Amino acid sequence: MRSLGVVVVAIGGLGACMSAPATDPTLDLAQGPWFVGEPQTVHVEWPAGESCNSDGWDCQAGPLVWFQIDQVTCTGCTTSGVQLGQQVGNATSFDFVATTTDAIALEVDVSSGGDTRTLTATGSGDRELALVADCEVVFTSDLDDSELPTQPCGATRTADQAVVVGWYIQTLRGERVPFCPDDASSCEPDYPRKTSQIELTPAPQMWWAGTVPVYTSLAAPTIAMTVPLADGTPSSATIAVPPLP
Repeated sequence: MRSLGVVVVAIGGLGACMSAPATDPTLDLAQGPWFVGEPQTVHVEWPAGESCNSDGWDCQAGPLVWFQIDQVTCTGCTTSGVQLGQQVGNATSFDFVATTTDAIALEVDVSSGGDTRTLTATGSGDRELALVADCEVVFTSDLDDSELPTQPCGATRTADQAVVVGWYIQTLRGERVPFCPDDASSCEPDYPRKTSQIELTPAPQMWWAGTVPVYTSLAAPTIAMTVPLADGTPSSATIAVPPLP
């Protein structure tokens, strides 16, 4: 999540002393479809203007824009953390969660210095249905490759092959892997669910690319996997593992 410098002013009537900003406010949130139960962060920003000379090489930011959110209307979604009527400098944010798999519309009314604007975002909802997982194998010598050349598991596997769990979450309209590694310095999109929330029995020896479980040593005939769906519901799958000859 990006870091926004937000300053809240509790003094009433500040807007009456302000002139209308020369810039336009913006509404920023992750591109849809938005999944039922998965929180999104909505950023509202009213940037300061710039004055430039020397053919644009020398620019200075204008005064901080103070504004407030007057009203939020969410159709097919809910919001939380909205501070209505509170003066903020430059930017603020709140949470947004889809509640439908149909059309979704978010409308935010903001004002500054007597200038009122309406910002909108529209899209559609989707819903996660179930975990889908299967058994794959890869030669251990290929585990350092930038792409993992796996193949489906057969009746047996060889000693120089690692077992890989190929998995995704089936949704109403497609499929996705909406998890970030716990130790990732950045993850795009910045999914709130982490790989530590995935339950695997037995535990893998490594995670390839942060989200793919890999077993370089495995004696168990099956792997049990459970993931939390976006709405908090757990979904499980059992993966059959071929034995060594």
